[in-house]
Amino acid sequence: MNAEAIQSVCIEGTKAYLKFLEDNERGLQEILVHRMDQIEHPKKLLFKLTLAERLFDPECVSLKLIPPNQMYGPDCFQVEKYDGDAKTLIIQVKDPGLHLEERTAESL
Repeated sequence: MNAEAIQSVCIEGTKAYLKFLEDNERGLQEILVHRMDQIEHPKKLLFKLTLAERLFDPECVSLKLIPPNQMYGPDCFQVEKYDGDAKTLIIQVKDPGLHLEERTAESL
């Protein structure tokens, strides 16, 4: 097998595993946001989220907005900093259409 074939097999295996997790409602850890504060910054739209518990993997975070009960991933925001001891997550919003400044912590 060449490198492209191996890469293709890995990608298809990952997709199949993710579908299994979704179909069986497994693999996702939902964590409540206790508090959300906007951080003043001249060039970035930053928010500090105080979480109910520690994250398993800060590199694999999605936001679920309720309503509309929809998930948003790394194309809409990125993790700037995570403090596991303080259970705080600082994110930079890349998609201002999320309108996080108009939301409450309970809606995340």
